[in-house]
Amino acid sequence: MRVRFQIHAMTDPVSVWHRVFGSPAQVSERGDAVAVPHYASLSATRPMVTAMLQRRLVFERWSSLPGQDRFAPHDVCARLAARIAQDPEIALLQDREIATGIEVLRVGSDEEMSVIRLMALRTPDKRPLQWEPGTPLSPLQLLDRQYPADVTYMVLWPDGYAAQDLHGHAPRFGRLAHYLRKHLDEHVGFEPLFQPDTFARLMRMRGQLRRVEIAINKPEPPDLQPGAFRTLIPAVFGHTAPSVRVEIGVGRHSPRDRYLDLATEEAVIAMAQEGTDAVSSMTIKGRDPGTGASTTVNLLHERLQEVADLPRDTRVPGMPEMATTVTAFRDARQRLDESGELQNASIGQAFQGKGA
Repeated sequence: MRVRFQIHAMTDPVSVWHRVFGSPAQVSERGDAVAVPHYASLSATRPMVTAMLQRRLVFERWSSLPGQDRFAPHDVCARLAARIAQDPEIALLQDREIATGIEVLRVGSDEEMSVIRLMALRTPDKRPLQWEPGTPLSPLQLLDRQYPADVTYMVLWPDGYAAQDLHGHAPRFGRLAHYLRKHLDEHVGFEPLFQPDTFARLMRMRGQLRRVEIAINKPEPPDLQPGAFRTLIPAVFGHTAPSVRVEIGVGRHSPRDRYLDLATEEAVIAMAQEGTDAVSSMTIKGRDPGTGASTTVNLLHERLQEVADLPRDTRVPGMPEMATTVTAFRDARQRLDESGELQNASIGQAFQGKGA
């Protein structure tokens, strides 16, 4: 069996924002005024860009956790917005390794979606540098309490579905769950949704997997699944490297009837089922014993999603305009409901223990 690692830091440009206290109130979807902090981006000083932003609108399921109070998105968002109005510092959560910012854009209701904007922030020791031709590298010029941020919109429907506009460095739902648990003592779990036959095809390959390629971002605290990670990846990589790319296979010139060992196969399937936010892409190759044909399952492509071209925000060109993005979420949800894809989507946890 051959294993290859690539470890690298993520240094792509990010939008830059800062908080200005005492912003005007925004109006929630229920019509009541909800005061939220205002986030302004330093990127607004850049020349206007007219091209659309392409985003993947990716769907998940949320659920209340066993033994915890029932999770209700609109109640949680209303409470969060009220707390932020009283103390804007609540919008920021900084742990030992990660920092998160949040805005409540629409509280929602028993029937309407709740909308938030979640930001993965770069703390001072993790900020990128700035550079221009003919000048040396220098620190990114930010004032105290200003952070570079990767931004995503998230919507939560009251019936247990959620979605976000996913892009390269967007924070995931695991970060939202972590924030809510730390600041509000609210407990919620998220599970990715896949095309209906995804895990059925994966299970048909059991016993005959030949290769798996996995890209892993540094796990956020609530999303680290030590069992599967410990089996496939040395712990030092999983805990300290910003990004790891792993390729595990039997070798291109190995006999056609040689496959991954059982322990590795079980770890691969467990990681696919867990759907951890740390796994940014995962491709599994093997053979379907029933047909004898080679089969590839690319979990990134199998996610329940729609691709949308969204207009840029006029003030912050690095992110899509909010109202249009919310409409795109609503339209995508309606199409998936009408086609039956949402109700028939695969959830990885539902397949654990099957197909052995």
